[in-house]
Parts: sequence; C-alpha cells; structure tokens
Amino acid sequence: MANITDYIRWRGDLDFDTAPFNEVDGLVLCLISYYKMTGVMEESDRKPLRQVVQELKEGPGFSLQIVSGTGEEDRYLDALLAAADSRRFGDLMLSDYVDHFDESISKQFSAVTIELPGNRKFLAYRGTDDSIAGWKEDFMLSFTRIPAQEEALAYAERVMREALQTSGGENENAGTGEGEPIHSDGTQFYIGGHSKGANLAVYAAAELPDDLQEKVQHVYMYDGPGICETVMDTSMLGKIREKTTKIQPEYCLIGTLFEEEYPDSRIVASDEEGLNQHALISWQVAYGDFQYVQEHAPESLWLAEAMNIWVEEIPNEGRKKFIDDLFGSLGSGGATTMKEISDGGFAQIQSILMSMYGADEVSKEIARKLPVNMLFGETPKEADEKSKNLVEKVKQSLLLQGCLLALAGAFFLLLPAGSIMIIFSLAMTAVVGALVVRALLYLKKSNWNLKQNRVLVYLAVGALAIYLILMLKESALEVFSSFFFGMLFLIIAYRYGELIRAGEYRIDSRFVHVRCYVEVALLTILGLFSLFAPARTMKFYAISIGGILVLDGLSRLVEEWIRRRREKTGGKTEVPAG
Repeated sequence: MANITDYIRWRGDLDFDTAPFNEVDGLVLCLISYYKMTGVMEESDRKPLRQVVQELKEGPGFSLQIVSGTGEEDRYLDALLAAADSRRFGDLMLSDYVDHFDESISKQFSAVTIELPGNRKFLAYRGTDDSIAGWKEDFMLSFTRIPAQEEALAYAERVMREALQTSGGENENAGTGEGEPIHSDGTQFYIGGHSKGANLAVYAAAELPDDLQEKVQHVYMYDGPGICETVMDTSMLGKIREKTTKIQPEYCLIGTLFEEEYPDSRIVASDEEGLNQHALISWQVAYGDFQYVQEHAPESLWLAEAMNIWVEEIPNEGRKKFIDDLFGSLGSGGATTMKEISDGGFAQIQSILMSMYGADEVSKEIARKLPVNMLFGETPKEADEKSKNLVEKVKQSLLLQGCLLALAGAFFLLLPAGSIMIIFSLAMTAVVGALVVRALLYLKKSNWNLKQNRVLVYLAVGALAIYLILMLKESALEVFSSFFFGMLFLIIAYRYGELIRAGEYRIDSRFVHVRCYVEVALLTILGLFSLFAPARTMKFYAISIGGILVLDGLSRLVEEWIRRRREKTGGKTEVPAG
C-alpha cells in the first residue's frame, strides 16, 4: 500500500494546474507544519519550502514536533524531503510562521501559511507537540476555550486581512483546483490542521467575522476533536459545515471526541494498528486520492462511546480538577515532555503514581470510573445507582461492617486450608462466566456479528483460557492466588497508612488509632508472606486471613460501641485505648 510519501513521489512532478489541489495535498501541508522552523523562519519571512528545508538541513536540523513511535520520525522526514524536492511542493512559498509556547498557561500554538498558485493561501495549524503543557491544553478542550484557539482565530484574522490588503482585489486567473473559481475580490483561503490543529482550524474558520469567513473556500479537519457543547455554542459550526471536509482513520478515537457531523465525512485506511492510526504518515493513498473504507473499526467505536459517556457524566468543574491533578502528576518528576516521561524509567513512573495517589478524591474517583465504564458498558451514573443503596448501608453502619467481617473471618477459620482455593476459584468462575455471558449476549444482539464484537469476544476467550490453565494446573492456581491476595493485602495496608497520615478517623479515640497501626503492621506482614509463601503453608495462610477479618470485624463493633456511648454522654466520654 502507498502512503503520502509515495503520493508525493508519484505526483510531485505535476503542478497544481495540471493536477488540481486535493485532500491529500492538504495533509502534506499539515505535515510540513509539524516541523520546527525557528532559526530559519521569522514571522515576516517569505521563503519557498525548498529553501527552508535546505536551511534546516545546514543549520538547526529537523525537529519533528509530534509524538511518534520508533522509526516514525524517519517516515515523516522522508515525506518532507520528498515534498521539498518535488515540482509540486518545492516552490510553494511559506510565510507568517509562528511558534508560541507558554507553560504557565498551558499554551502550545504554531501555524504557517503556505501559498498556492492562483492567489490562494493555506493556513496550516500544527497539532499537539511532545510537551506535557501541549497535551494538557488538548484535555482542556473539555471544559474551556483554550489559549491556542484564541490565538488561532487571531492568526487567521491577521493573515487574511494583510493578504487581502496586499492583493488589492486582483486575480491571477488560475483555477482553485476544486471546481471553485477565483473571483475578482482578492485572495482565497483554505484552513486545515491535523489532531489539535484540526480543532483550531474549525474554531478559527467558524469564529471569523463574516467578511473574512466568506473568503474561506474550504476547511480540512484531519482527525481532530470537535467543539465541546458544554463549553461553547456549537451552532456556530453551521456557517462552515457545507465547506468542511472531515477525514478520520479507520480506528479513530481522537476525532470522535465531541464529534460533530459534517456532510463531507470520510474514513481513510491506514497501515498501522489501533491508536497508531492517528499518525497521518500512516494514511493510505491510491490513484491520487486517499484509500477510503466504509466504516470505522467496531472496537474503536466501542472505546470512543465509552470515552464520550465518561466525559459527559463529569461536570466541567470536575473535568478541570481531574486534568489539573493528572498533568500535575505527569510533571511531578521534573519531566516537561512525553519523551522525558518514557525515558525516565521506573523512577519517573513511581513519582507519577505517588503523585496521582495523593490527588484529590474527586479526581481519583473520576479515574476509577473510566475502566469500569469501558469494561461494563455503563455510565458511571448507572453503575452507581445499581449499587448505591447497599454500599451506603454498609459504609454508614459500623455494626453491619463488623458483623460481616467477623462472619467472613470465622468462615475462613473454620474451613480447611483449601477454603481459600475454593473461594478464589468460585470468584474466578463468576468473573469469567460474566464475561462469557456478556460476549454471547452482545453477539446475539448483533445477529452473531463477530467483527462488530471481536474485542469483547477476545476478552472473554482470553479470560476463559487463563481460567482453564489455572483450574487444570493446581500449582499455577496456588501461585496466582498467593500473588493476588498478597498484593490485595499490601494495597489495603497502604490505604490504612494513608488514613493514619491524613488523620481521617471516623471516631477520634486512642483505640481507633492503635487499631489502625496494628492492622497496617499485620496486613503488611500477611501481604509479604502471601507473596512468598510456599504451598505447604496454606493452612497458616487461611488462619491468618480469618484472624485478620475477625480482628477487624470485632474492632469495628467496638468502634460502634464507642460511638453510641459518646452520643449518650454528649460526646464527653473519654474511652481508654485497647
């Protein structure tokens, strides 16, 4: 299959009069915008692409401002060099280059204007670069107008007014290449971008004053997020809807966020898999145009729906808090770019995780709801409603908690050592059974369309395979269960440690303080022991689990007794520890 580099080499010897400007050409211009030209291009400069690329080669070098995988930078550079060396693109004039970055307000903005034959200009907005601030600005689209949007609008208005004043309404008598004649009223404009750049292009075009907006011939939206309707009035898009082309890859997530429908919407094939299809260099070309497919990959639609439901259920204030906490965590280890995070290794990841754990409870709750929503296909509100009554009753009643824990502990103490394996096996059976049943129900609902539900089917088959291995090989189940319960108890111990550190006791008494310290110590010992205990110690393992549960249950009953006694005495009773 062919990509845009192949397209440039194949069509590069034809000028725009011979082969009219099309959507693939627009994507090539957007690719050019991803290269940093600082040092060879000032805002007032006007140079052909061929010269800019040569000066970059001899000077600062090529700096691709996009997150890319191993080997992808070479693919982008091949496309840029091929464009600069071609008759079609090499002599196109570049002007009005800007590259502004302000970490303090999370602004990352860059754009360049590329002059096409026929008194036409293409305003290309750069998408997200590798900076953490730039990525945070992307997420900010969900709750506010972002700084880059305002600058994109100001950039378009300035460039267009200056161009119209300079042209003086004169015409160079060349066709637009898309069946749109050049009128005698001056320069015509195209606006486009990829990823965040697509959002900036649509925003700027829609918000332009009417006298400038009528000069915009076409808007190209290459796999970019839409406009969030809780942030601004999306009816403004109606003014540019008929002259906007939206192109997304087969596996699409970014472009489905806050998605708006456009009459001219297309889906392009890619030589990558999954989320990597967002990379514009992977989009496929055939016979001078994109190679289009009929529909999106079903698994991407499932993921996109879950993401949109998740976002919709969170109010704007919650989105802001979550994003501030998330990106504060990403930068907690001193990293300023995504590459620095990936290169930081375990120490960087540890810093991020510790910072996220200390985040606001609202943010942590929002983060927890996303995987639940993706797995079970429910909105957070629906999931909460189903379990709300039972959970609230248990959370509000220490008496109920204590009785349940004490009974569970007695159950473990009275049953033989194999009880843990029995319970663990039953739990696994329930989870795997639920996944299999869910997959079958969705298959039946879609008339057994395997392609549409393949993600759920793969998940169910994979879980079933692991389940059978664990069930048929006893030693594997023992190792897996020891690891599972060991990690579980260490996590619980850590949670109790956080409770002690924060001083968030339900009842402020010495007994409760001592109980928390004791449980942290016991849970830590039990967790470590579970991780490394050989199979022959499972009897002690069962007794330990039962003992911890009984101890915790009884301590909660004592807490409840303390609480009720204090209520009777007006909260003045001092209860001794122990």
